[in-house]
Amino acid sequence: TRKYVKGDPKKYRPRETALFEKALSYFDSRGVDAVVLAVAHEEFIDFEVYELDAFYGEGKKVLIDIKGILNRKDFEDAGYLYWRL
Repeated sequence: TRKYVKGDPKKYRPRETALFEKALSYFDSRGVDAVVLAVAHEEFIDFEVYELDAFYGEGKKVLIDIKGILNRKDFEDAGYLYWRL
C-alpha cells in the first residue's frame, strides 16, 4: 500500500477506495495533462491539492471540476488551470 505524506507529491497516503488506488496506479507512471472530475462522489470531495498533484506530469495542470466540488482558490493558488460549471 502506498503512503502519502502531506507536502511530498511523490508519496501517497492510503485511501479507503479501490477506485483511487486503481486510478493513481494507472496514471502514476504516465503523468496526465488534465483531470476531469465529472461526479460529486464522496471519494473526490475531500481531494486536496497535493493528492491531485500525484496524477500530473510536468507542465501546466488542468483541472476540470464539473460539479464544482473542490475549492477553486486552493487549486488556482497552486498553479492549476481550474474550470467548473
